[in-house]
Amino acid sequence: MTILKSICVEISGRQVLSIDRLEISDGDKIAVLGGNGSGKTTLLNLIFGDFEAFSGILEKKHDFLYLKQNKTDIGMDNETNYEFLSKIGDVPFHNEITACSGGEKIKLYLSNVLENEYTNLILDEPTTNLDLKSTRFLIQTLKNHQGIIIFSTHNRELVENIATKIWIIENHNVKEYKGGWESYIYQKELEESTLQNRNTQIQEQKEQLEAAIENKRESLKKISDITVRKKNKRINPGRLAQSKSKGSSQKGIARQIKSLEKKLGALPTQEDITDRKNIEFPLVESLALNSKIPIIANGLTICMGDRILLDNISFQIAAGEKVAFVGNNGTGKTTLLNYIYNRGESISVSSNVEFSYVKQGIYFVQRSISLISYAMLNTKYSYDFVVKVLKQMGFDECDLEKEIRIFSMGEQLRAVIATSILTPSNILILDEPTNYLDINVMMGLERLIKNYPGTVVFTSHDYTFVEKTATVIYELSGCKLRRIK
Repeated sequence: MTILKSICVEISGRQVLSIDRLEISDGDKIAVLGGNGSGKTTLLNLIFGDFEAFSGILEKKHDFLYLKQNKTDIGMDNETNYEFLSKIGDVPFHNEITACSGGEKIKLYLSNVLENEYTNLILDEPTTNLDLKSTRFLIQTLKNHQGIIIFSTHNRELVENIATKIWIIENHNVKEYKGGWESYIYQKELEESTLQNRNTQIQEQKEQLEAAIENKRESLKKISDITVRKKNKRINPGRLAQSKSKGSSQKGIARQIKSLEKKLGALPTQEDITDRKNIEFPLVESLALNSKIPIIANGLTICMGDRILLDNISFQIAAGEKVAFVGNNGTGKTTLLNYIYNRGESISVSSNVEFSYVKQGIYFVQRSISLISYAMLNTKYSYDFVVKVLKQMGFDECDLEKEIRIFSMGEQLRAVIATSILTPSNILILDEPTNYLDINVMMGLERLIKNYPGTVVFTSHDYTFVEKTATVIYELSGCKLRRIK
């Protein structure tokens, strides 16, 4: 058993990870989850032995092969598993690894570490750049793997099918949950329900104490007012005892107020609970579509040079639908989205359609403009509503005034998606919007798409995301289009 105990990781004086105790046993399949920059890769490096700048105890009893994220060379002597390669999908064998695409590279790296089914593995984002077919095959392969697997991922299907336990990194702390994704969600909802009840009880106690303190202060004020009025009056001997009694009463009430204030100050702080409520979009009448079916394709054929991508396909997209186009890499999904956006031949688009398009791989030029200013540039929604959308996309209050140019690629993508949703449009096109998004942000995007008042057309290799958002699903395969939902 490998044990991590009382681990603390600090980088440049900033706490990155805090671990009370974690255990790794034979046969474990552990998903490491957390937001972008939360320390997932640092934790994997620490377990592997590539990171030594920590305090605490690491009792390492297992050796691992490590598939690193964005690795430029395989860096190990294992033989390539050609049987695995043949099943996960065609991989051109270039003379240089640098000539391979991102998807081809990840398949080659996976074939290298999966040569032996009893090897202990650490995998950092193993489904990156894999299409649905390849991801499904990888899931089945890892499910049958006999060695330990510790992996980071943003793919919930992988977590649900593989993980025996989950390590969640939140606010630098690592907490363990037993089971896969659905089990984690159930446990998390129970935790939040308990926390909500606790917060409610604390709030009720706070209000009761505040009311009691106010009542005591009112009583004290009344006695003080009576004392002031009688201050200059002559007090006869018969009333002297009564005056002393009032003075004692004032002191007693003051002591009671101090006691109540002490209890109020000792109340536990209410803990924040992540807001996962759906957002209700305000109605913008000027963006209403004048057609029930704003997009119609009839006998559409798309070629790339001499190659036919799509051959004589037809489809309709109704107003308000959330339509997903899915398929393996190279089947023409992005090309089809571009064709729709550009109102290509054989596609009929209603005259008052206003597109908002988030293209794959988009990034910002260096711009000296704050996030909130950028989001407010072209929107018809209120400031408060814009802030709600930005929060669903994983931004905090402290991010609103930050300049876009300092954001990471993942943060920039989140900003682009949020502002595209807020831009006046009635058809939103998203090409692989889940790339670089962590799971919590992805779930926020799901809520936004479900409640977006217009039509959404998108592609994604994330099966869970597609299932949770799409009302219609078309599959592209063999130059044809088939509706599967």
